[in-house]
Amino acid sequence: MDIQELARNVTIEHSTILRYTVESQVFILYSLTFKKRFNNKDYTWKVNRKAEDYFKLSKTLKYYAGFDTDASLPYYKHFLKFEDVEKLKAIVTFIEELLKADTHREEFIEFLELSTMSFSSTEKYKEGYVYKYGSGRLSNQKRCFNCCNKILGRKKRWLRITRDGLEYRLSNTSEVVEEVIQFAIKFDILYGVEDTEFISGIKIVSPQHRLTFIANDIQKRDEWVEAINAVYNISEFRTSMVRHKSSFIIRENNLGKFYIDGKDYFSDVYDRLSEAKKAVCISDWWLTPDMNLKRPCSKTPNSKIIDLLGEIADRGVKIYILLYKELSFALTLNSLYSKRKLQKRSPNIKVLRHPTVSIRGGNFIWSHHTKLICVDNTCAFLGGLDLCWGRWDTPEHCLDDIDGEIWPGIDYSNSRIADFVKVDDFETDSIDRNSEPRMPWHDVAISVSGVVVKDLWIHFMQVWNHVIKDITGNKNREHMMPLNDMTVHQRITNNLVDMLAKASKASKKNNSILIDFGGNINIQKNLEENEEVAKLKAKFEKERKISEKEEIKITEKKFNAMNIFKNIVKNKLLNPYPEAHISRDLAKARAEDYETNLKEEEEEETNEKNLNEEYTDERRSFEHFSRKSKDYNTESSNGYLECQVLRSAGSWNFGIDTTENSIHNAYLNIIYDSTNFIYIENQFFISSTAGKPVINRIGEALIKRIEMAILCGEEYRVIVVLPLLPAFEGSVDDPAATVLRVQLHWEYKTICRGKKSIYERLKQKTPTPEKYIKFFSLRTHGKISGKPVTEMIYVHSKLMIIDDRIIIIGSANINDRSMVGNRDSEIAMIIEDKERIVSTLNGKNIEVSKFAHHFRMNLFKEHSGSNNIMALRDPMSDKFYRVWDRRAKKNTKNYRKIFGCYPDDLIGSLNMVHDFMNEARLDLYEEYSNKIVGHLVEFPLRFLENENLNISVRQKEYLLPEITFT
Repeated sequence: MDIQELARNVTIEHSTILRYTVESQVFILYSLTFKKRFNNKDYTWKVNRKAEDYFKLSKTLKYYAGFDTDASLPYYKHFLKFEDVEKLKAIVTFIEELLKADTHREEFIEFLELSTMSFSSTEKYKEGYVYKYGSGRLSNQKRCFNCCNKILGRKKRWLRITRDGLEYRLSNTSEVVEEVIQFAIKFDILYGVEDTEFISGIKIVSPQHRLTFIANDIQKRDEWVEAINAVYNISEFRTSMVRHKSSFIIRENNLGKFYIDGKDYFSDVYDRLSEAKKAVCISDWWLTPDMNLKRPCSKTPNSKIIDLLGEIADRGVKIYILLYKELSFALTLNSLYSKRKLQKRSPNIKVLRHPTVSIRGGNFIWSHHTKLICVDNTCAFLGGLDLCWGRWDTPEHCLDDIDGEIWPGIDYSNSRIADFVKVDDFETDSIDRNSEPRMPWHDVAISVSGVVVKDLWIHFMQVWNHVIKDITGNKNREHMMPLNDMTVHQRITNNLVDMLAKASKASKKNNSILIDFGGNINIQKNLEENEEVAKLKAKFEKERKISEKEEIKITEKKFNAMNIFKNIVKNKLLNPYPEAHISRDLAKARAEDYETNLKEEEEEETNEKNLNEEYTDERRSFEHFSRKSKDYNTESSNGYLECQVLRSAGSWNFGIDTTENSIHNAYLNIIYDSTNFIYIENQFFISSTAGKPVINRIGEALIKRIEMAILCGEEYRVIVVLPLLPAFEGSVDDPAATVLRVQLHWEYKTICRGKKSIYERLKQKTPTPEKYIKFFSLRTHGKISGKPVTEMIYVHSKLMIIDDRIIIIGSANINDRSMVGNRDSEIAMIIEDKERIVSTLNGKNIEVSKFAHHFRMNLFKEHSGSNNIMALRDPMSDKFYRVWDRRAKKNTKNYRKIFGCYPDDLIGSLNMVHDFMNEARLDLYEEYSNKIVGHLVEFPLRFLENENLNISVRQKEYLLPEITFT
């Protein structure tokens, strides 16, 4: 936009005289309120100047040809003799005459505080030239040779306040933003010699920045500080509550949709990207531009990622893609190929790879693991699905595709047989599809729309802007900016906004308002502030501080509460758990009988039929309710979702001074607060119960919550679904499969092996820990070229559903890499649906969140292969056990009979693997395969229990830090 055009038709709406006091000196300011109508919206802003500033402008403009001398101010010595009111009248006349001109000098436009971006958002706040030192980015300032910032001197930049923070550019005519400093929960404004080394200096302190800039004088300094404080104090970060020590607040009234497996997810991603109008951001651990988002491929030839992104880029949409820059000797992602191909397609596609290998910083072992897509301000996708090969799948999880219509070329993959190698040669099969089964991929994700999209965009923007400034990364690239036209409602109390508006309107009624800054520029003391406004502000501030302080101690308090309750139970000799009366040996024998005494298949089928008939009346009432709340296959919400963005972020990936591990905090807090059950799907399950060096305490939190249930005599259940094996190439007994085995080592140490493991700890409280927490996996079968085959379904989800009430979903695994905070970068979201439905938990009618309940029910129906809604909806009931647990046992038993496949509880050591597989009876496939229902199998807790699966000194992986594998 031409700045001359923006400067036209500006008018003076109001003028006043202000009294400014600092260090016992009184200054008179002549304040003009300007108004301009732009794009059918009225913008107003205030410019405060001393009389000397107006006279200086007049004197400067006189030197230029064509300046209207009639508009100039009187000579300075005459001007000084005017009374304050006369001076104000002369100034108003002077400025009004200047505004009538068709073109304006650069000095006058600067005086008006106008730039090409002045009217790009809903409000115009203060802007102008300042002098800054350095980039202000914390990550750069920590580098030793950035101490030359002061030697290089100050740089003149145009600083602008926005509703979301600060940004600066080279000049007021430039549209390229050099740096963006977002408002945050931690955001301090320091000024003066003590804090900045300059009397007119200002220092902005945020998680990513330490920006110091200098104003022209003390009055300008104070004006800047007041203006920044004014906007920040009514921002969402000052008026909203924060949980889990996240950088983001709770957002209400969002829409959402969940996805189980990749088919519908990738289809919706294609549709939403096709509608992009301004900008798209994508963050992936792996992105393959040649992947088809829709299948069959022959019917959707233009659905490749490269074609789709190229098409919308040609329309002028800016596309920002951040990829993990892998170590080529360890991974074959070939992100360089993806970058070159995408950027070659259009100049509007920007791709960054990060981190650059830096052994000094140790960053080479951590990755950008986030899976996030933001489309304009309309919607966002997040979860476990990267836009890459091997992720597209359907709920049926077929093993074959001989024609290559669904999984073409390299997409027909099985990383346990052969990992991806030449990803640029994507049309060539990596395994023999006529004999080898593909490895199905189970994953979950969500899409959201509403105000929470803004937070996800800001998250990506912070990473992007850090990477392009990172000393080990790419420089001189275009910075991202917030989407200024976000059509969202800020989460500010309406009463507060209305009161502030009324106070401002009342102040404008007076022609002259004396404001005594008194050196304290956070408060305008002479304004008659509404008493209710003051109370409301104080309340918000108090709640915010309480929230920050209390959350730091929340874990400790809950641990202490549990310990206190244990002592009370012991002192009162309460014995809520019946098995406590039984001898330990007898209890153990009963537990073993309980596990192994399965009924014959025919009897189980009869029982299930009787079960369906038994609950006919109850099912009718539930079906009637389901019709009111839509069918289970409709995964939509009506704008009742309460969402909060969580993340794992540190110095290497975000450039922040304090590590954020809000995902880990949320897991712990919600586990402690759960009342009935927890359902977890995750790619890994490694926690501090495995022993050092593992840090995250998710396993410990589960133990504490289960112990509380045991002591209280409560019914409580945790269901965990994991992959049968880590998806690394090679057989488990292959000497080269070290990484596969060490992952199993840490998982088994967490769950059931060693004194600190979950099961061993719980056995001290109950002889049957599996009554409270149990682990499952997924497997499927089929035929390829007439030969029966089976393969595990790789569980890649990162999901926790609590009490059918709360969901945590994102990219974070249950391990230290994802949870600690300063290792892999992760994104997640905590969701609670305020729309309630009636369900049954622990035999009682209870209100649950519609979104969470439908999500879990769809997962349970897919895994179990059952449509018995009455049993699946209450995971605490015996009916559920008949469908879920026994189906897993039955499926495991039949897979063992037919395929002799591993992992299996009957394989105690590596030398037993091949002998066990040789006992396969494929000739029994027709007889027993129809008895396999769904995909659910038991997770083999005793697999390789006689082996030391950890890395030995003789293996090359021993040279890597142990934390690499946890």
